[in-house]
Amino acid sequence: MVETAAAALRQIKKSAGITLLALCALPLWSAGAEEVERIDAPVLEVMDTNVPSRADIYKQEALFTPSTVSLIDRTTLRTYNSNSLYDLQFAIPGLVFYGTGASSSLSFRGINNTVPKFNEPAVSFFIDGQNQRPAMSIWNHVADLSQAEALHGVESLLHGFNSTGGAIKFWSFSPDERETRRIALTMSSFSSVRAQGRISGGSERSSSSLSFDVLERGRGVRTNLDNKRELEDAEAQSMRNTSLFISESGLSEVTVRAGITAQKTPTAYAYRRSGSRLLNASSREYEGLDAFGLVDSVESERISQNAAPVRTMRGWDFSLDWRRLTDFFTFQWISTTQTSRMDHSGDAEGAQKSGQSQGGGLYNGYGGTVIEGYEDDPGMSNGVALLTDTLRRYYENSHEAYKTDLGRSASAREAAITRYVTDKLTPEAVGPGRGGRGAEVDYLLEQSDTSVVQHSQEMRVHSNESETFQYVIGLLYTLTTNEYSDLYHLRVGRSSFSHSTDMAYSSRRSSFYAQGTWHITPKMAVNLGGRSARDSLKLQNHQITAIDDVEQCAAAVNAGAKDIRRSNSWSRSQGQVGFQIRATKQLFIYQASSRGYKTGGYNPSSCYDYYEPEEVTSHELGLKFRSDRIRMTVSAYQTNLINYQTVDYVSFLPEVNNQYKGESNGVDFRFLANLAPNWVFQYGYAQNDSKITGLMNRNLPSAHDPATGRAVDIIGNALPLAPKEVHQISIDFTWVAGDSMVGVVSMRNTRNDGYYFSVYNDEFNRQDGYSMTDLHLRFAPKSAESAQMWTFGAFVKNMENESVLMSSERNPLLRANIVSYGAPTTAGITLSREW
Repeated sequence: MVETAAAALRQIKKSAGITLLALCALPLWSAGAEEVERIDAPVLEVMDTNVPSRADIYKQEALFTPSTVSLIDRTTLRTYNSNSLYDLQFAIPGLVFYGTGASSSLSFRGINNTVPKFNEPAVSFFIDGQNQRPAMSIWNHVADLSQAEALHGVESLLHGFNSTGGAIKFWSFSPDERETRRIALTMSSFSSVRAQGRISGGSERSSSSLSFDVLERGRGVRTNLDNKRELEDAEAQSMRNTSLFISESGLSEVTVRAGITAQKTPTAYAYRRSGSRLLNASSREYEGLDAFGLVDSVESERISQNAAPVRTMRGWDFSLDWRRLTDFFTFQWISTTQTSRMDHSGDAEGAQKSGQSQGGGLYNGYGGTVIEGYEDDPGMSNGVALLTDTLRRYYENSHEAYKTDLGRSASAREAAITRYVTDKLTPEAVGPGRGGRGAEVDYLLEQSDTSVVQHSQEMRVHSNESETFQYVIGLLYTLTTNEYSDLYHLRVGRSSFSHSTDMAYSSRRSSFYAQGTWHITPKMAVNLGGRSARDSLKLQNHQITAIDDVEQCAAAVNAGAKDIRRSNSWSRSQGQVGFQIRATKQLFIYQASSRGYKTGGYNPSSCYDYYEPEEVTSHELGLKFRSDRIRMTVSAYQTNLINYQTVDYVSFLPEVNNQYKGESNGVDFRFLANLAPNWVFQYGYAQNDSKITGLMNRNLPSAHDPATGRAVDIIGNALPLAPKEVHQISIDFTWVAGDSMVGVVSMRNTRNDGYYFSVYNDEFNRQDGYSMTDLHLRFAPKSAESAQMWTFGAFVKNMENESVLMSSERNPLLRANIVSYGAPTTAGITLSREW
């Protein structure tokens, strides 16, 4: 699927850590812009099993505790103050102490912390002083399973002294080579019973297992049956899996998987597969209800938090894989139908639940607030609700509010909005009308047979239902030979998506794609592809003409209400071409271009419908250099897009037309070098220039910014664009001192300068950036005379945020630790402080 540069850039901006790789791969669908391989620093050979390798040290991140000794108990003592954290680890054979500032616990264990060589029973007793939850476990510990005939155990947990409930678990395990048995049963009782169990067995050629789970509080039962059997020729194995899930709400899901795996391994090469065949076929059918959410969560929130939305899901999927030494084939079909229903009956109970007045209406302000002065007029509350919604959105999207409110807390911002709406809704502010209520309210009442009020009342007595259907068909075929890594690669597929509601709104989109790669010569590959897509929309909606200014609400409303019946469709076909040339053994040159159409929104910040097609043209050119010591990637990209966002389907407010043209240009550079056996240097730079090149078809009445006099939409969209510039530099140094020292020093600095673009005033009005520096120091000396080893680590981070609208802030963090581990004791301390 085509991924436009704008969509990729939006995802980059959302993530706090900027991924340089994403900038390089902007035309994500372009096969020529293959993903750049990640390069890991060289891993040191471990001279002793107790000395952590460099890879082990990297994996530990902040704690720096090597994981090479897995049988040592490490527990922690923590005490907290406002901004500091102290950790203490202490373990000796047979006794472990654990405590926190809020509670304390004590545990006795019968296991020697040295590596056990024999079967040894163990008992653990645990008391949580804060929650008063005791637990006891009895088991048989065996280090070498091949020497054990059977393992048995029982564990229990009481939920608390002051509450009923607990859990008990029985289990048995036999690791016999010819026959394997696993039996486990867990029962718990809190407010109801939950039971889990697994029984498995096997012989020399087959194995089976049955597991079940009775969900807590009786919510459902899940069973799973596995059976595997080795065929007579010992070159193939059959597999069958069946699972069943039934819930209290009627959801049932049955999954059946069956397949045959076969591989032929020559005796002379026991660990080297010379040929293989794999055939897997799986299918799944499911149906059920989900009363915990709604597809359209925004609509659910706007109508009522207590409306009990229900979602029904039905689906079926099938996949088939066929693999041999020279070719690979995959087929997949996914079909899903999803129906969402939300009942909003107009009775008194439903009205109370949704915070509405008895007279109905979709909105009564926000959160069911009744405007002062209109409590006794049910019909009036509908008209006021519409104006409340309009005023609120106008304020939220106004230029001044956008600049000043972002730095406020949520409660302060809500209070400001409430004050603004209340002031504008007073009769004095709006103007005289019948009963002093305002001319626009009178008009809405008089036009109740055709206005938004009437439509709102109709919605209140009917269910709000929506249905979504989608299916995907995919086919992947790859043919390889010994001469070329990929001689031919073909991928075809079709997808379809449709969405409809009972509010006379439906959308449908479908696409077909094909993509192929042909290795003409060992040094050149050509990528060809195409995609055809179509979107259609049908909408019938009651609409009021746009409001030119808040103080002229009456005049705008008096201009009349009208029905909108819109049926539009877009269809585009696109082509794709790209190539990759291997100029030398280390140098690759690639190019990719695509032009056409993409479904899906680039900027759905205030438009949550499913209909936002785009047209995009992308080009990328780059080169890659690979050698034993240097890896480098340089790329440049250019993307033009047109956004056809035509409907801002927000309640029954005026339609907003935010069609625009955009352009993105950028470069990406990454460099890694092993300067010496122990030195690794990395540098990355990305620069992006994204901008709106023009707004189209702004043919609706619009407001005017008093500061500039330029026209702006009532519901504008602040368009977040990509980071403008990113620098990242890092250097790692690893040293080995004889047989007793391994150390790593790592320093990394990242600088990001970004911006936001706003439709208001057609100018950049916000700029953000951050700078972050990390410093890691880790080393592990080991005494040759003893098995004890010490690890020292230090981590320093300084992050500085800059913002035009909010004050800059710095967040330095310092963490250091010292850990001594080995036999027979382990102890450590960690000190952390953040300013």
